[in-house]
Amino acid sequence: MYNEMFKPNDNPTIASVTLDPGGAPIALFTSGQAVAPQPPMIAPGATVTLEVAWPDTTPETYPVYDLQTQMLETHRESLSLSWFATAGSFAHDRTGRAETETDLTTDNSWTAPAAAGLVHFWVLLRDVRGGVDFAETAIMVGP
Repeated sequence: MYNEMFKPNDNPTIASVTLDPGGAPIALFTSGQAVAPQPPMIAPGATVTLEVAWPDTTPETYPVYDLQTQMLETHRESLSLSWFATAGSFAHDRTGRAETETDLTTDNSWTAPAAAGLVHFWVLLRDVRGGVDFAETAIMVGP
C-alpha cells in the first residue's frame, strides 16, 4: 500500500490533437505516429476548434497531507495545456482540467491568419506536479 500511494510522478501523455472534433474530425497528431499527417487546408480568417486528448492514465492520484485533519487525502492531478502557433490567434492561451473534472480532453478555438501559408502548432501538457509532454502539428492556410 505504501509504495502504491507514494509512487513517483509520471509525465502526462498527449494521445491526440484533432481539428474540428465536433464535425468531420481530422487527426493532426496521434501519439506514437511514425510520420506526421499531411496538413489540412483551411480558409484564411476561418475559426476552427482544436482538441487535445490524453489517456485515462494521465491524471494520476497522489497523497496530500491535510494539516487540519492531520490525515493523508488522495488528490487527482489537474492538467493544463498551453497553446502556441506561428500565426493566427487562439481564444485562450491556456486550457485544461481541474482535479475534480474527469474529462480527458480540452479544446480551444483558433482563428487562421488572413495570409496564406503553413502554420505550425505546439501544445504543451503539464500536470500539477511538474510533469510535461508536448506535440507538434501544422495546418495549411489557403484559398
